[in-house]
Amino acid sequence: MNRSRRLLTGLFAAGLPFLAVLPVTGLAATLEKRLAGLAGEAGRVLAFEEQRASGLTREPVTVRGRLEWDPEAEILTKWVDEPRPARLAITPTQLEAQAGQGRTRRMPLDRRPELAALLGGIRALLSGDVAALESTFTADYLEGEDAAWVLRLVPLDRGLAERLPLLEVRGEGDEVRTIDTLRGDGARERMTLLAESASEADSQSALDTAGEADEAQESGASRDDAP
Repeated sequence: MNRSRRLLTGLFAAGLPFLAVLPVTGLAATLEKRLAGLAGEAGRVLAFEEQRASGLTREPVTVRGRLEWDPEAEILTKWVDEPRPARLAITPTQLEAQAGQGRTRRMPLDRRPELAALLGGIRALLSGDVAALESTFTADYLEGEDAAWVLRLVPLDRGLAERLPLLEVRGEGDEVRTIDTLRGDGARERMTLLAESASEADSQSALDTAGEADEAQESGASRDDAP
């Protein structure tokens, strides 16, 4: 058993004793019912905290921000507030990335397939779109007596699965609680969706503040360099 397979098995096995294991053919009715509450909250901005491995430090980096799903435009936006404001969005056709008040970079989805799959999976969860999940992933769904559940998603594409072996989503009732990502190199990341929500204006304010700080820093540097 290779390292990714061992980590994948360990991630899925760690948790509560579950009663039901449903193959992908049984997902549609069961998971759609579970995620109906999320679809009903369309437009809400969800706060998140993410533990991300870093090659520069021994301890994982903590990233905090917001997730916003716009069902009319079919856009999922990930606003990062800490440690440095940024914006990452996935539309039906492309990815968009912006650091602070810098220019927005756009790229087709196939340029970053693992990122597109990750954000696309989250978008499908928040919209309750089981068909979108099934078009990209094979899935196992486990359910417990106390309304807790686990959804394991493995990419259908073999090349993508080597870079992104597993997404494991844990929730309770109609709410997603955590999203674990297993990378091809064995690194793990965990996103925790928090109970409180915040407005898009708060996230845009963080980007504006970052832009002002960058401008002030550049202005100060110019004065220091002046004769």
